[in-house]
Amino acid sequence: MASEYFSSSRSDWCALCKCFVQPHGNAKRMHERSEKHKKNVERKLKDIRHKEANEKKESDKLQKEMAEIEAKAAEAYAADLAAAARAREQEANAKRELETAIERELHAREEAEYRATQVLGAWKFDERSKYYWHAKSSCYFDPKTKMYFNNGTKVKLCRLRQLLRRQLTGSKCRLRSKP
Repeated sequence: MASEYFSSSRSDWCALCKCFVQPHGNAKRMHERSEKHKKNVERKLKDIRHKEANEKKESDKLQKEMAEIEAKAAEAYAADLAAAARAREQEANAKRELETAIERELHAREEAEYRATQVLGAWKFDERSKYYWHAKSSCYFDPKTKMYFNNGTKVKLCRLRQLLRRQLTGSKCRLRSKP
């Protein structure tokens, strides 16, 4: 039976030449000295060198690309920092301008109130009559009708002013009779 045939010496496999070689030393040496095996070894070493060179080129290319990416990222980061600094500076300037404008407005209002009280005197609300009373001019002001009244005669003090306004706007004006 062929499958039961036992061989005490198995053949060796040459991976470069892809063939079996007899296991005894003389056959191995003859195979290793052959031109075919030498060319295959030389081709394998050449392939290894090319593979290493290609890997080195790839790694160099990858490192170069990474360095470029890092440089671009650093530039973008610096630009973002500069833009953020400008934005913060603009916000700070706008805030300062707003604060100074508010401060000026408050100061102007305080000044106007002070001058109005100095020139005209202060208006005080009279609970009894439900009118505002101005002591300096002895006048009442009715907030509902927006009319000014003299204390003694109850004559409308601003009638002349209202007539002038109506004449300037071009509307017809009628005088009201005294109540």
